Amino acid sequence: MTKVTVLLVAVLTVLLVVPGTRTGSPRPEAVLRLDRAGYAPGETKIAYLRTTAEVRAVVVGPDGADVLTPRIGPRRGGLRTVDFSALSEPGTYRLRVGGTLSRPFRVAPAADLFRPLALDAVRRLRNRPDEETTAYAVVALLLAERYGLGTPDVVALIRRGVAALDRRAAAGEGTGQMAAVFALAARAEVEEDPAGAESHVAAAVRALGLASGRGEEPGHLALGATELARTARSFGDPRAGDWFRMALGWAAKDARRAGDAALGIDDVSALANAELAAALAPEPVTALRTTMRSRLDAAVDRAGADPLGASGLGYVASAHLYEQAFRDGRYAAYATAQRSRTPSWCPGTCGAEAFPGADATALLTYALLAVDPSQL
Repeated sequence: MTKVTVLLVAVLTVLLVVPGTRTGSPRPEAVLRLDRAGYAPGETKIAYLRTTAEVRAVVVGPDGADVLTPRIGPRRGGLRTVDFSALSEPGTYRLRVGGTLSRPFRVAPAADLFRPLALDAVRRLRNRPDEETTAYAVVALLLAERYGLGTPDVVALIRRGVAALDRRAAAGEGTGQMAAVFALAARAEVEEDPAGAESHVAAAVRALGLASGRGEEPGHLALGATELARTARSFGDPRAGDWFRMALGWAAKDARRAGDAALGIDDVSALANAELAAALAPEPVTALRTTMRSRLDAAVDRAGADPLGASGLGYVASAHLYEQAFRDGRYAAYATAQRSRTPSWCPGTCGAEAFPGADATALLTYALLAVDPSQL
């Protein structure tokens, strides 16, 4: 993706390349890139290595002792992978390759590592009123709340965003993502405000109708219909089956286009497919699985051939959405590798101008990484 490439080119000069070089050496023997946010104990752990020398990798514990000798993979696209997935004991470590020593990274529970990053994205959204009220951002906030990230900031942003979209709907606007927002909002508010929930279901129906009549992208329509169907089913609304059928039809239409795997403001297909598959389980959803796999497989191939190819948090989110929807971890290594390529520690505005919706994608990605899978 062009946008992803722009961001990564901008940040490559400040990646996790490390000051620790061999004494007297004018430059690092190797360049290491890993996720400074850290890794959960049981997940795949991949770092990237750029070097022309034949070197040995070692994971170093807090006391300086060697604790693991990772496997270094073959060179692809100028980079080699370092797989230290066997490292599972919580703690703070460094990776040493030849004479180069990485900055410290943690192995800790996922919630400890990624919840703060999700909340950082919330803070950035709060400071970017042009983004926080987009339908995409409000979808991300509502899902983050569903995943257990219902902080006061998240709740306040949801209310502000839904109110802004209410005004747009009253002015005659309607999109698939707006339909998804109204459906998710209805589900969240039904206990405290049943009348408001009913009103938002009606707003979702109108928005979806307008978007469909305008011929909006099928992935956006599929997301709106999916969330509307899920909400209708939870309310005992007999129209749920019709909306599920509509969602499947739009998902099938979306599968026929040349789509990309990455989740983003302009392409929510991965989210639509994962939400629809989860809603229909245990019914067979082979077509949805096939679509997600074909796009992720293509992304894996591009990333293997090109260090800047198919990289970014949108790909991380899609890989985790696939894993949670189908309980299939085949893209786990790819997902953690992308975290090494896409720094979680860049400044709050990193990429925001180049990437509309970047903070919302970051929020959804880190909320997915932090959540207990049973909540999805």
